[in-house]
Amino acid sequence: MPNENHIQHLKLGVDHWNRWRLAEPSTVPDLVDADLRAREFDYFDFRGADFLGADLSGSRAINAQFDRARCRGTLFRDARLPDATWVSADLSEALGANHVCRRFPRATVAQPRQSLP
Repeated sequence: MPNENHIQHLKLGVDHWNRWRLAEPSTVPDLVDADLRAREFDYFDFRGADFLGADLSGSRAINAQFDRARCRGTLFRDARLPDATWVSADLSEALGANHVCRRFPRATVAQPRQSLP
């Protein structure tokens, strides 16, 4: 479940969200399993955010920053993400991640870690 306080910041829009991120740089946005379908996230600063299992299907995020975001298992079906940045983002097991990687070559699809014998 996502952190409800973080969801409330998100609902207040891009200006509020980005100011909150600047004021709380050590806070990792917890958007785990969040239902973020069909929303607009243009210019949002999602750097380092945890989207584990979240659903961004049908969302739009023009010029959003996903650098170092943890998007493992995130759904990106039909998401529109032009000019978003994905430096060192973990897109492993994300559905729709191949589309993200083709269009945004700076994205990194981290391989699942294997346990040692």
